[in-house]
Amino acid sequence: MRTILRVLGVLLAAGASYAFAQKITGIGATFPEPVYTKWFSVYHDSHKGVEINYTTTIVLPRPVKKVDNATAKLSDDKKTVTLKFNLIEVFDHPEQFGYKIEY
Repeated sequence: MRTILRVLGVLLAAGASYAFAQKITGIGATFPEPVYTKWFSVYHDSHKGVEINYTTTIVLPRPVKKVDNATAKLSDDKKTVTLKFNLIEVFDHPEQFGYKIEY
């Protein structure tokens, strides 16, 4: 029982320290994306001025020939594409965050 209370105390303390954060950073996958989108939308509506940084990393079996998004970063071997953006901007201008990768 004491272990559970200690873990709960640590989690509550960690949560309290994030209560005043102005920036959240996350990474994710495509499967839960619809749920994340809904959660971030609800959060955005109730927390104006907050940044939600999001990183998408795509590892490919062959080097990339072309990426049509200017914000995409390629690894040295050109097999990994990384996109970093603020999810709040995605809600405001979704057309700017699409991408097509040719490899």
